[in-house]
Amino acid sequence: MAKKIVDKPAVKITKKTAQKPAQDDHSEDSGSDMEADVESSDNESVDMGSSDDMDLDDDDDNEGKKRKGTTTSSEAFSEAMTNILGSNLTGSARKQPILARSKGTERKIEDEKLEYKTRKMMAAEKKKAKDQGRIIPDYTSFEYEKRLRKVSTRGVVKLFNAIRTQQKVTEVAIEKASTSSGTQIAKDKAKNVSTMSKSSFLDLLKTGNTTA
Repeated sequence: MAKKIVDKPAVKITKKTAQKPAQDDHSEDSGSDMEADVESSDNESVDMGSSDDMDLDDDDDNEGKKRKGTTTSSEAFSEAMTNILGSNLTGSARKQPILARSKGTERKIEDEKLEYKTRKMMAAEKKKAKDQGRIIPDYTSFEYEKRLRKVSTRGVVKLFNAIRTQQKVTEVAIEKASTSSGTQIAKDKAKNVSTMSKSSFLDLLKTGNTTA
């Protein structure tokens, strides 16, 4: 019985002593992990700081390039303008100094002027041909123009009346021929008979009476 009692505590002691080194190793591992995390965070902060510095440097470089570009463009523009204003023009170009070297624009303007003159001349010739033989009345011939207008109006009215009279005579002759015989030959013959001669038509215009 005594041997069993002595053996059990010895086994327990050995177990405790065996567990202690494992705990120490775990604590050491956790400590080393904490140190590694701290070092990595420090490295990340250093990297972030260096990247921010690089971005600031890039912005400064871009601003410097923009300023240089604006200065060079303004200088180039002023130099080009000075050269243009200081250039010498020929005698013909001095009359129109603006766009003097642009020959295409000047040629286009000359063509438009020539085309305008041509159209104007053609319109004047057409108007002259239209007004040929036309007498423009003045204030001294107003009464005479009124009389001529009345005569022309009466002549036109008589002309249309004579034409209408001739049409009526022809229609009456054709109706009589159609009622008597009804053949096409009779209708044509009646139409020819009822047709007025030139002299009778003129007499109708003069007097207004129908004569066969």
